[in-house]
Amino acid sequence: MQFEVVVPVRPGDRDRFPVPADDSGHPARSRTVMCTDGRLSRCWRDAFAASDADVVVFKHDDLQILQWRDFAERVAKHLGTGPIAGVAGAAVYSPSFGRWWRGLPHRPTSLRGRVRHLAATPGTTTGTAAAVGERSGSANSGPAECTELVFGPPGPAIVLDGCLIAVCRNERLLADAGWTVDELLACWDEAFGRHFYDVAFTYNASLRAALSGRPPACWVVDTPVLHHQPLADRHDEDPEYAASEASFIRRYGRRPGLNAEFIARAAGLSRIPATDFGSPAASATDARTRHRGQVPVPPPHGGPAAGSVVDRVHQLKQRGRIAEAVWLLRRAVSERPHEVGLRVLLAHTLMETGHITESLQLARSLLKDARTRAEGWNLIGFGLVEQARLREGLDAFHQAAALRPDNNRLLSNILFSSLYADHLSPREITELHRKLALRIEQNVLRACEIAAAGSRQPVNMRRSTPGGSSQPDDPVASIRVPGGGGNEPHAEDGAADTENAVASEQPVAVAVSCDRFRVGFLSADFRRHPVGYFLRRLLRYRDPRKLEVWCYHGADGGDDVTRALRQTADHWRDCGALSDSELARQIRSDALHVLVDLGGHTAANRAGVLVRRPAPKQVVYLGYPGTTGLSCVDAIIADPWVVPAEHGPLYTERVYRLPRCFLCYHPPENAPEVAPPPFRKRGCVSFGSFNHLSKLSDTTVRLWARILGEIPDARLVLKALALTDPGTRQLTARRFAEAGIDPQRIDLLPPTVPLERFLAEYARIDIALDTTPYGGGTTTCEALWMGVPVLTFPGDRFAGRMSASILSAAGLTELIAASADDYVRRACDLAHAPERLEEYRRTLRDRVARSALSDGPRFAAAFFDVLQTIASG
Repeated sequence: MQFEVVVPVRPGDRDRFPVPADDSGHPARSRTVMCTDGRLSRCWRDAFAASDADVVVFKHDDLQILQWRDFAERVAKHLGTGPIAGVAGAAVYSPSFGRWWRGLPHRPTSLRGRVRHLAATPGTTTGTAAAVGERSGSANSGPAECTELVFGPPGPAIVLDGCLIAVCRNERLLADAGWTVDELLACWDEAFGRHFYDVAFTYNASLRAALSGRPPACWVVDTPVLHHQPLADRHDEDPEYAASEASFIRRYGRRPGLNAEFIARAAGLSRIPATDFGSPAASATDARTRHRGQVPVPPPHGGPAAGSVVDRVHQLKQRGRIAEAVWLLRRAVSERPHEVGLRVLLAHTLMETGHITESLQLARSLLKDARTRAEGWNLIGFGLVEQARLREGLDAFHQAAALRPDNNRLLSNILFSSLYADHLSPREITELHRKLALRIEQNVLRACEIAAAGSRQPVNMRRSTPGGSSQPDDPVASIRVPGGGGNEPHAEDGAADTENAVASEQPVAVAVSCDRFRVGFLSADFRRHPVGYFLRRLLRYRDPRKLEVWCYHGADGGDDVTRALRQTADHWRDCGALSDSELARQIRSDALHVLVDLGGHTAANRAGVLVRRPAPKQVVYLGYPGTTGLSCVDAIIADPWVVPAEHGPLYTERVYRLPRCFLCYHPPENAPEVAPPPFRKRGCVSFGSFNHLSKLSDTTVRLWARILGEIPDARLVLKALALTDPGTRQLTARRFAEAGIDPQRIDLLPPTVPLERFLAEYARIDIALDTTPYGGGTTTCEALWMGVPVLTFPGDRFAGRMSASILSAAGLTELIAASADDYVRRACDLAHAPERLEEYRRTLRDRVARSALSDGPRFAAAFFDVLQTIASG
């Protein structure tokens, strides 16, 4: 096994990092890399990408640890359980360690010498040795092979400054562990330089392992590898440390270290995953699976009841701790395999995290039980659509709806997925929406009749029960799962007359001429989501003297976008816990002029509220790119590009068009700088798309294959959540191979988080290619902001014409093709024009910022003028 030791140095440093020879019989070589900006994450990632060794060892301090006689054997042993091994490199410090160490007249250079010197120093802490070290022994004798932690003067301990990480680079060994080189490269977080770079890396790798059910990615050799413990004294001495810690907390939602009290109690922790974010109260028992950033602490007595598991899972998901939710569900399912509700929730959670193959396997097992058969087909539909197997996915959704025609969530899933289908014409999609929207309305009205007549117990019309049933024997009745809209259970057949059924719930008309125009926005996506992003400038630049805004937030929890929107609204209603009828009463009491629905038939929609007519005018906007088919929706807000005049008959709503683009872009505050075009380094052009994989229709594959066929050295970069799944990557590669493109020319990448890192990945792409018939919206704006031109071919439906609208508003109509052939020609012309690519890289961000696409004041004025026109009509 070939080892390479990489040591980063900064400009001005003398070469003070001799790498000791490894005497274990394993060949080793070393090199230094210049770290000009102090960002060790970037240095290490680039060094890893460039290395041809089997194992790359990263070290920036305490290189004496490499003198261990069996260092290579230890690393190799632990690389057998995952792609990363970590080794403790320095001492456990106290807050005063730095001042104390600098004051020593003689500083030992070897680790063994430090141990002996520390042990002979009066006041050296020895009391915690037995609690932390594996064999520890006496501090006076020192650890036999430098494998235990050593101790400084009295005081709270912090863990391991100067740790070492060894990462497997051998692709065959990685494949055996279920990893790829690209997945490891994605774990480096460039936001961190001198502090927390190693913790961020090992945290990201551990998280990926937990999400996929693979063995823990990061194991340490004999001692926990953690870089820092936040201490006030350290903050005072090192402002950069404090800033880095604050950045880590913002980025990952947790502190980057172990609490000293936990360390003192953690007797016998010999090997634990590298980024232990354990609770101070955690026991040392089963410590290898106890990570706040990775998996939750199991209950102390036996397995949890299904109900408590469900509640805990939803709490974790609301907090963004999805890996912990997956772990908890896996454990619960293994202990109670016959509780099908838990399997349903695990399958949905795996689907949310991009692990489609495993989710599909679970879904198919649900088909064996009549109680969960509909949900099984629903999950299969989700998985197939995520893999861009659109025809098969729609068939599965139809199977689910045939079994449960009363479940509006299943009907909404059919409608939303139909927008992606290139085998359906726009007219067929419209007729499907008319037909199923009528069924949705009838389901809601039947439920209203049942409740009003008192023939049964009042029906709980909450939209979140997945099986569409409130019957006692429904095994998934209490499991909240994503996808689709309201579930309105009913028990009787026969359609209800719309007007009669809701006559008692009609809204009270409000005079448009009252002091302020009253507008409500209804959505479950007031968060880091396209709806949340595009709504920010609309609300910020409205005229508060003329407009009064309500936001009805249909989800639990929130994030920074939620908080920003809350600050710009006059009234905020958290309504995630309200039934459709309760929410409709709330909206009715607020006496709006117009209610703007931002969900349509997407996940967690509130169609059941719209059917109850809580506002005199109801409008669909932004979140659903097409007709809803609902008779209770009066209007859709669009623009001349997304809904040209000849497309008007395809909408059940009256179409109102804004003069420019139908949306307004709010660029992210923390976007990275625009990177140089990658063709400079690669020597060839890279096309790419960061759209959802479900948009990769057969038509799109054929178009892109034509482009790649015309430019034999060009590459294609795809990044999507579904590409987290190995089976989906293989399927996608096979689709391009069948179209005549060598899969070796295609990079299939999983997503990166947070948003800043995702945007930085546009450094891989020279030209972004839009998809068809469902094109980009948010991704088109983001690509332009990162200096990447987006080439589009406007399709035959709203969803396929959004990029054209965006490009037109940005003054980039030269990137809008007139036909499929023109799309291929323009792509080839642009690929052969490096000077144009350079110019786009230099100018696109400024052009977008100055264009109508980002003109918040003008957009807000035009939007609310349209709403007032709708209200007056």
